[in-house]
Amino acid sequence: MKYLRKLLLYLLVAVAAIYLIDTAIYFLRGKPTGSVMVTRLLAIPLKGGKTEYDPAGTSTVSCALSIFPQGSANPCWYQRRNPNEVIRY
Repeated sequence: MKYLRKLLLYLLVAVAAIYLIDTAIYFLRGKPTGSVMVTRLLAIPLKGGKTEYDPAGTSTVSCALSIFPQGSANPCWYQRRNPNEVIRY
């Protein structure tokens, strides 16, 4: 149990250090951003608990060139892996 606590503490410190280094590099580089084409889908609830998805077009979304989300932008690696944006009603 003692080793598990140490491992979790070291893991927490490592993630915090990576986040701080990523944020510092992001700001030192001048807040670099990229752009990704995103397909928007309307999620319309139907009777019986089903959902219908209708295309709502495509748009360009800005993303942060970093490991973690910076500002209000998702990282570009995440946005490229998730190119669909669902808008729920």
